[in-house]
Amino acid sequence: MSLLLQERDEELAREQQRQEENDVMRKQFAQAANAFHGWLTETRTTMMEGNGTLEEQLEATKVKAVEIRSQKSQLKYIEDLSAVMEERLILDNRYVILHRCLISLA
Repeated sequence: MSLLLQERDEELAREQQRQEENDVMRKQFAQAANAFHGWLTETRTTMMEGNGTLEEQLEATKVKAVEIRSQKSQLKYIEDLSAVMEERLILDNRYVILHRCLISLA
């Protein structure tokens, strides 16, 4: 009986460790995804405004295009975290403003 209790305690400890690791991963994903979502929303708003002359708008669009390309690595990081979370069956994340699936579509 003592051996069974010890095995059960070890299983519970492993599960607690797994849940703690999952929570850390949720927070990492949420931090990256929430920041990216904020940047994406701001970028979309800025591009929709279209103030100034056509030449000024074209120049602003060129600047935004460079900025957008520079964010590609951040999106890749978010997608990679999402894939790992799916593999680990972490399908919920209370820390995320926007759902993972919608982020990968952006």
